[in-house]
Amino acid sequence: SEGSAFFEKQIFKAEIALNIREAVKNLPRQQKKVILLNLMGLSNEEIAKTLDISVNTVKLQKKVAYVKLRKKLKDAVFSLLFL
Repeated sequence: SEGSAFFEKQIFKAEIALNIREAVKNLPRQQKKVILLNLMGLSNEEIAKTLDISVNTVKLQKKVAYVKLRKKLKDAVFSLLFL
């Protein structure tokens, strides 16, 4: 029914959000800080200033972190789809 489909969709969204939080939490400390600041809307320059690191370091940390997050989240979504 429409009600159960909505409920299942909400559960799926909640599981994805939980997996995202868990994946970010498990990143190395510097990458986690960079990603959290990025998710808050800060620019690379603002992140660099906040963490007292270079903009290039911010870019590299973001790149490496997003590769890790994509892999973990891809696996998580795949397992959720086939429960």
